Amino acid sequence: MIRTKNRRMMFVFLTVASWMCVLASVGTANADDTRRGFYVGVELGFANPSDLTSTLFGVNHPTRCDRLLYPASSIPPEIKNHEDCTDNTPRSLSNNSYDLDTGFLGGLSLGYTLDRVRVEFEYMNRSHGGDSSSLQSPGGNQALISKNSEWADPPSERISDFIAHQFFVNAYYDVLNDSRWTPYLGGGFGWAKTSMRYNNRFLRKPTGEYLEIAFDPDWDREAKKEAAGKLSFWDTRISDTTFGFQFMGGLDYALTERVSIGVKGRWAKFGDITHGGTWNRIRSHDPVQADGTTPFTSKLTLDDIEYWAMTLGLKYHF
Repeated sequence: MIRTKNRRMMFVFLTVASWMCVLASVGTANADDTRRGFYVGVELGFANPSDLTSTLFGVNHPTRCDRLLYPASSIPPEIKNHEDCTDNTPRSLSNNSYDLDTGFLGGLSLGYTLDRVRVEFEYMNRSHGGDSSSLQSPGGNQALISKNSEWADPPSERISDFIAHQFFVNAYYDVLNDSRWTPYLGGGFGWAKTSMRYNNRFLRKPTGEYLEIAFDPDWDREAKKEAAGKLSFWDTRISDTTFGFQFMGGLDYALTERVSIGVKGRWAKFGDITHGGTWNRIRSHDPVQADGTTPFTSKLTLDDIEYWAMTLGLKYHF
């Protein structure tokens, strides 16, 4: 929904900017088309990101397979050798989406003007608040679906503290005319160093409620007591550098021969982020799989990293 809205806004803005460029191009024969020189700029504004989507991958066994839940770590053979307990194939554990808040966007630029064309190096920084979402489990992961009755509250995932440092090379076409107004269109490519915090949480019901769950197949009562009330969670900091591109349109107003102010709209999109690591705790014990020794690791993929932004800018031409 948010992603579609952003693209519509992008289309409308660039359409309006294009028409402004066409209208401004009328009468440009008398315009000064021999501008040359460096300029510096600063921008401040707000960025509205699309829904960020995630996919969590990992090995997941039914709770009854955990050897550390049994007395003296002795798991019954009928469970130890069951195919559900020995299948170590990584699968999708969840698919989720996060509606991050509209955030602050600011940056600096250094460019060179050559007639109607400008080339620019740009640094932008943006940050967004977080969002929590109940765990969305894909239909194919039966080990996770079978645990739905075990949770004290719905398992959840959260993204927070989103920060991106962006470095771009941009090119613009200015439509010069006899007025102080200069509409333009542009595009660029570059990289973003993106970081955020991710965490999930799986809390089982307390002992009384947990023992009332009808497990099929059933398993040891003492092991159930050991599993009751236990917490599994992964709290990690994600950081990755990805390629991106952007399209821009705007309008500048010349205050003096050297100083101009303006408004700019942009739409930017970046590549997927992949992050792997070991969980903090599994059923309140060390983060190991059901065999009691293999580290419990997962891989998280984040995509749909794009945003729409509006900024106010100030340029100084040397």
